Amino acid sequence: MRKLTDGNITTYITYFRDQLNLVEAHCPDTEDGHLHSKILYTAILDAISGTVFNNLAHNPSHCERFTRFVTEYCDWPDCQRVSLPHLLRLVRNKSEPEFAPLRDFTSSHISRWMPAERILLYRDPLIIDLELIWPHVNGKQLKIDRLSLNRFQHSHLLYTYRNNLFHEFRITGRRVELWDIDKPYYSYLSEFQNDDSNNLAHSWELQYTAKFFRRLCVSGLENLKYHLFQYQIDPLFSIDWGNYWIRELNR
Repeated sequence: MRKLTDGNITTYITYFRDQLNLVEAHCPDTEDGHLHSKILYTAILDAISGTVFNNLAHNPSHCERFTRFVTEYCDWPDCQRVSLPHLLRLVRNKSEPEFAPLRDFTSSHISRWMPAERILLYRDPLIIDLELIWPHVNGKQLKIDRLSLNRFQHSHLLYTYRNNLFHEFRITGRRVELWDIDKPYYSYLSEFQNDDSNNLAHSWELQYTAKFFRRLCVSGLENLKYHLFQYQIDPLFSIDWGNYWIRELNR
């Protein structure tokens, strides 16, 4: 049995490594190659995350499955940091006293970023840095405009990015990829507010590059392989091999 399981693990990991290599070989040189690469890399992350989290007793949501896999398997140390530009956009116009500590914190920290710099995500705060200054009622964190603090973590922003790739076939935000690296970063954008205006609007644009998506997949597969071998989990058992497209009909 162990020999069969080991062989199935090797087959499974090899299949997805081959798919990664095909994406890298064919997508970047085509028109809209970055968009297509990101969609395919994210599809791979979706597929392999199910091997670990599909069969949990509490039946996790797709969001939980995806964000947990990225957090626990993909060697992304900044995934639980909170995006300062997104947070500042949330609170910058809120004048109520309960928002003052959060507004002052975000404004103060982002003011240290220089427009000519490439801002890597280690410059974003950890969630623990914000939990005490996030508004509370009776010891419980409030939602601000129906948004909870964890929605601003990069693991959740990546899930939002994933949804826009899949459901709207587009890259989220403004694409200002000045550096083609395998780490996310912020780049500074200045643009006219509209066609009839001479006034410039400025923003920090979050960039998740195609190379970054590939790195998540490579790390995720390597750590998944270790997990499967260590606990002797056959990944092929999580796949529905029946003749019918409706899973219940194959039981």
